[in-house]
Amino acid sequence: MLGEDRVTLVYNFILKVNLAGIKDIWTQEKISLTNLQAEQILTFVDSINEVQPLQARMRKYLSAAANVVFATGENSLKQVVKCLEDHVTRTFYISKLLDEEKQYLEDKIKLLQDLDEYSKTTKNN
Repeated sequence: MLGEDRVTLVYNFILKVNLAGIKDIWTQEKISLTNLQAEQILTFVDSINEVQPLQARMRKYLSAAANVVFATGENSLKQVVKCLEDHVTRTFYISKLLDEEKQYLEDKIKLLQDLDEYSKTTKNN
C-alpha cells in the first residue's frame, strides 16, 4: 500500500512538472505569434505612408500596444489604437494578461506604463 502512495505522489509530481513545462511552451508560442502580428501591423502602417515611416519611438509604442492587445486574444487594429490613446484601455488590457504573459511582455508593459506617465504630465500642463 505504501508503495502505491509513493507511485501516486511521483506520478502527480511528474504530471505537474510536465504541465508547467507545457504551459510555459504554450505561453512562449503565444507571445511569439503576437509578436508576428505586431510586426505585421508595423509593416502595414509603414506601407501606407512610404514617404515618412514611423519613427523609432512610435514604433516601440505601437509594437508594445499590439503585443499586449493581441496577447489577450483581441485581433483588431482598432483596439490597438484605443490602447495607445487611452490609459484606461491600456490598464484594462494589461490586467487581462496572465501572469506568465506579463513576465514575457514585461518590457512592453513598462513602455505602456511610461506612456501613462507621459500622458499625465502633458494633461497637467
